[in-house]
Amino acid sequence: MTPDQPTVFQAVGETVARASELVQLEIWLAKAELAEKSVHLKAGLATILVGCVLVIVALLLLAQALVLLMIGFGLSPLAATLIVAAAFACGGIALVAGGRRALDTETITPHRTLDDLERDRALVKEKLS
Repeated sequence: MTPDQPTVFQAVGETVARASELVQLEIWLAKAELAEKSVHLKAGLATILVGCVLVIVALLLLAQALVLLMIGFGLSPLAATLIVAAAFACGGIALVAGGRRALDTETITPHRTLDDLERDRALVKEKLS
């Protein structure tokens, strides 16, 4: 072995050092990408929020128009307002109830994954016994 050739320990040490640098670089790249994605996420959420505000304004104007239409058909302003408010409340309650059902823990629990994990746990336990 000549003095210029690295020893096995030097080669292994250099390989470990390069692997460590590679991992650090990958972590840095992941952080940079996440930072970039978070900017897009914030912009998207801000756009959604502005859209929601505009939809709320439109619904209020629609409710006002419905009240005025009912008044034009001869209902008192109070009765027309109560009817429109009740209709909007029923619609809102129905949407909230549907959303709650969609978020029920039984609905969103990943049963197949849990079953697979349980089967894997039993298999490992059997193999170790």
